[in-house]
Amino acid sequence: MKHVLAGVIASVFLCGVCAGQEIIDLGEIVVTPVRTGIYSGQITGPVTVISRDELDAAHGSTVADALRGQAGVQVRDYYGTGTRVAVDMRGFGEFAAQNVLVLIDGRRINSVDLSGVDWAQLPLDRIEKIEIYRGPATVLYGDNAAGGVIHVITRADGDEFAVSAEQRGGSYRMHKERFSVSGPAGNVSWAGDFVHIATGGYRENSDYESIDAGGRIGYDLTDNTALEFRGNYHDAELGLPGALRVSELKTYTRRQSKLPNDRVGETDGYAEAELSTDFTDQLRFSASAGFRHRRVDNRLYSSQLIDLSKISTVSVRPKLTLTVPGDLWENTLVAGADLYRTDTVVDEYSYTGMLDFYTGAKVRDTDIDKRSSAVYLYDVWSWNDRFSATAGYRREDARYTFDSTPQNGPWTADPFWAFAAGSIDESVKFDEEAVTAGVRYYPWQECSLFYNYSNGFRTPATDEYYSLWAVPPVNTDLKPQTHRSHDFGFLYRFSPGFSLECSWYTMKTDNELFYDPLTFSNANYDDTMRQGIEVDLRSVPVSGVEVFCRYSYTRAYFDSGVYDRKQVPLVPLHKAAAGVRSRRGQGFNYSLQVNFTGKRHFINDQAHAYPPLEEYLTVDCALSYTRGTWTWFGGINNVLNERYSEYGAISTVYAERGFYPSPERNLYAGLKAEF
Repeated sequence: MKHVLAGVIASVFLCGVCAGQEIIDLGEIVVTPVRTGIYSGQITGPVTVISRDELDAAHGSTVADALRGQAGVQVRDYYGTGTRVAVDMRGFGEFAAQNVLVLIDGRRINSVDLSGVDWAQLPLDRIEKIEIYRGPATVLYGDNAAGGVIHVITRADGDEFAVSAEQRGGSYRMHKERFSVSGPAGNVSWAGDFVHIATGGYRENSDYESIDAGGRIGYDLTDNTALEFRGNYHDAELGLPGALRVSELKTYTRRQSKLPNDRVGETDGYAEAELSTDFTDQLRFSASAGFRHRRVDNRLYSSQLIDLSKISTVSVRPKLTLTVPGDLWENTLVAGADLYRTDTVVDEYSYTGMLDFYTGAKVRDTDIDKRSSAVYLYDVWSWNDRFSATAGYRREDARYTFDSTPQNGPWTADPFWAFAAGSIDESVKFDEEAVTAGVRYYPWQECSLFYNYSNGFRTPATDEYYSLWAVPPVNTDLKPQTHRSHDFGFLYRFSPGFSLECSWYTMKTDNELFYDPLTFSNANYDDTMRQGIEVDLRSVPVSGVEVFCRYSYTRAYFDSGVYDRKQVPLVPLHKAAAGVRSRRGQGFNYSLQVNFTGKRHFINDQAHAYPPLEEYLTVDCALSYTRGTWTWFGGINNVLNERYSEYGAISTVYAERGFYPSPERNLYAGLKAEF
């Protein structure tokens, strides 16, 4: 707490030297922190915006590439292909994917189970900007938002017919083909995209291939009412090379795999309709209704596990926004509901037992359903551009039902079946509440202080409650995770092109959800605590050139129990990024970024019994030339050819460290045309 008070005093002192500016810059319009458009300078928490210019300068392949250098964001790519990626905020380690919410145009893409987000299917080339809200946002979004929210906002359709195409290729037999088209037709606007990505992968059996096809149609019914339809279909096939243990790295190279046959196939499609209308200049109503179907075919021959899961989700999200202006003040109230119904069917064809004569036979049908309904209120009140206050409340009810039936067959002779074969007919329900409140104050022009308090929750994923390997298979004692968080900091604009943002936070979590490898099931930790500092320094020394330096300190540790004071696995104490990029539009553009990640403990090493994963430093660079409608680009990732692993886990069977080697130096180049 002493460090926190010192930081606040220092920020007040810095703000004192800001006097003399005539106009308060409230920043740009953002959507994520309030679920409606509002100036970022009115938000009572840390928010970062990655612009289209920044994305163009870096020429990354996935959204995860764009997130890698941001303050307070840790990216872990299991295989280096951008498909199995965990994005962590606030230090949740192994379960980052369940504690960071990812949205596309307001639609959540986190899965109801533990499979996480497939970052490769996010439409990088259609993105207008990416908004990152660091810190809990449970009041507005419910599940998965304990660590923060990443909101991908796609480009609006233009007023003219437009065509865009791209071809790129690179190391490890990587190639990408993209084609998009958009245009207006009277009261109708439309857009379509097609993307094909394939790579052989850095490691054996880390290949990946996907096809994405999607689009949207907007129709202006009246001057005040609009209807939009959106949809996308994703089809992918990938290999899972697995870990290499320390003993295996003596005979295997970093690029080899002991699991050359483990594969996953997945399809993911959604369709959504949104109606929005302005009743008056102050009152706006919108409602979205959508359907999503996801199919995942796991063929993990190394563990004799073959299953097929089919997840269908129906969602309805009505929202009402009321803005009341005044001479010196303004109030914005957002009220809405989130209604979700998810049906999950899992057909299990095989599992590890003491006998193997039943391999490939269907042994169990499992049906897991989740119903959730939530209502929320969020209010923003601002006065004279110098002071804003926020407050919000959410109530959410959810019910899980589990129905799992074993199938008859010769495998019942397996001794394992004696405690795994029983039928399951269980249900679990809960109701949770979340609140938040905060303030932002401009004591002087161009300088602001903010504070935000929030408490919230995360309900278990469907397969956290259920595990075929656990005894009993449904853990009805599993509790929702809850948290209490304090965020405060300052934003100091030295000049229009030079700014410093610094935030501090402390977050206490009760009943944090985790996987216990000793019992083969999920459980609740004792108390955990997170304290951190996030610094973002940006400067524009000359027109069209930006220099940045970012640092994150994350102390995530157990606050009681047998692991008391131990750092949460996979969470580095220190992370930093620095770089320079041009933003000139036409002509030559470039970017250079240096990333540093400190030491992290392996998954399953809560007791810190093993040496940690080593720290690493990587350098990435990109260069492009734009002339008219054509852009030539290329780049080098990991310029220094660093040998490192972003992810690692302890094998509880062999009591050994297992590494997931990351790619060495690799190159890419391409051509893009926009007409």
